[in-house]
Amino acid sequence: MTSSVFDRGSGGAGTGASVTPTDGMFLVGDGASFVGESGATMRASAGMALLENALPAPADSNLLVGDGTTWVLESGDTLRTSILGAIGPDLTTVGAAVAADTFLSSTGAGVLRWSTATQAIASLGMDADIATLALPASTTISAFGASMIDDTDEATFKATVNLEIGTDVQAWDAQLDDIAVLSVTNSNFIVGNGDNWVAESGATVRASLGLTIGTHVQAWDAQLDDIAGLSETKGMLISNSTSAYVALAVGANTEVLTADSAEVSGMKWSAAAGVVADSIGLAEIKDDVAGDEGAPFVKAWVSYQQVTTPAILDSYNVSSVTDVSAGLMDVVWDTDFGSINYSAAFMSQSPATNDDHGGCYVQGDNPTVTDLPIVSRVLSATGFKQDANFNHILAVGDR
Repeated sequence: MTSSVFDRGSGGAGTGASVTPTDGMFLVGDGASFVGESGATMRASAGMALLENALPAPADSNLLVGDGTTWVLESGDTLRTSILGAIGPDLTTVGAAVAADTFLSSTGAGVLRWSTATQAIASLGMDADIATLALPASTTISAFGASMIDDTDEATFKATVNLEIGTDVQAWDAQLDDIAVLSVTNSNFIVGNGDNWVAESGATVRASLGLTIGTHVQAWDAQLDDIAGLSETKGMLISNSTSAYVALAVGANTEVLTADSAEVSGMKWSAAAGVVADSIGLAEIKDDVAGDEGAPFVKAWVSYQQVTTPAILDSYNVSSVTDVSAGLMDVVWDTDFGSINYSAAFMSQSPATNDDHGGCYVQGDNPTVTDLPIVSRVLSATGFKQDANFNHILAVGDR
């Protein structure tokens, strides 16, 4: 390839000169035109002749070192002297072959040596026992302290100092964090709400505990206080006075409870003057006749069916009832009356009609202390005798 280079000169027109490029050639201006240069000529033109002259040929293990004037190659002692100064020769004495776990140290006289761990520790002014991790002779460590030093891991150390999580100290827990931030307000309770722990007090905590006053537990009441303060006595009655509940003492046998506005309780026990009915029925009505106190006031009664198959349906102090004839029956007492001066009442029901029935003594057949003849009649103009479905008779008197 041929390149034309033009010299413009003072008039700016190129004079024209052909340069054929070769390997390693550079195009360099010489002040008048461009010329092709290479090698030393080109380096001289670029001002590189000094460096070229200063660089020696490289050799194995050499380093390029400046000597103050030019660049030189150095190795071995010469290089060590340039780098380390006067100590350089001592490295040759120390040598390169060293044992494992040795240290390079100074003897103090400008000489280096390879030292063992014990020698290095001594050079540093440290206790030689440290080399074997033994306790220094001048140091006192308790047995407990020594027991921690030889622990090989964290778990062993925690066991030694009683800090094992979940055994000696509480493990972290999110619910404990909830408790830690709760207010320690007076009367607060810690309650689980299904998600975490919360603080509750007053009506809220009572509702959580199922202790809502008036719903789960009895609200305070002054009258209940009155009752709670009464002595528990068998048979005692409680009555409400004008201002509080009071106890009414147990009455004596045969006494009855009667109203009395003059009493604090509004009631009092009194001697039985008549009858006391109780829930059992007429058989339990009592009297206060001398020698017969407490005995039933109604001395005998019977419910008797005379139609179809005559039979006693129920009775008290009645031994038997005899079906004498139509409408006529004879009641025999189980326990005789004291006299014939007792009174009897009688009711009956018609078997098939709405006729009214009545009962009466049998003419010419008077009552005795042992029995009562009685007849059932239709209450009509004719007053004929007729068996009744039901006959109810009761007798009152002394026995």
